[in-house]
Amino acid sequence: MRDNHHGFIVCKGLYGLEYFLQEDDRMAAIKFYAPWCKTCQRLGLQFTRLATELGDGIASRKMVEGQLRFAEVAYSPQTNHFVQDQLQVQAVPTLQLYHGFHKLWQRSGTKDTRDLRDTVLTLESKTNEELLILGEEQDDGILQLAIEDTMFDQPDFLNEEW
Repeated sequence: MRDNHHGFIVCKGLYGLEYFLQEDDRMAAIKFYAPWCKTCQRLGLQFTRLATELGDGIASRKMVEGQLRFAEVAYSPQTNHFVQDQLQVQAVPTLQLYHGFHKLWQRSGTKDTRDLRDTVLTLESKTNEELLILGEEQDDGILQLAIEDTMFDQPDFLNEEW
């Protein structure tokens, strides 16, 4: 499930995150946080500012695409399996940067968005092909494995005996 919140998407599960990452060719920043975490709350303000600056917005009543897309995933009892087990996020806050399903960058326990901003500014001059190559080199494969593992969670109507 996905909701739009402060100019970025709120992903509540693997399917929502998968859809978010594949619906666009731009890089995507994802914040994993816990609502009760004070460091996460401070980081959240900076993440929102960065989303306002670099993310999608509205100008002259028209949607304007930013150079980066933003999403957040809240750690809760409902998302525990998704965040810890499937995506192997071991600490909050954690920031990740993706191009497609390939993780380009990650920081756990960070207190600000400076490293994320610097990484985005470094990568913004690269073409989609260059980002794909970099993603294949940098990616740890955790997201792709989680997606593949859940492919068989859905009923298989073609092989079902009637």
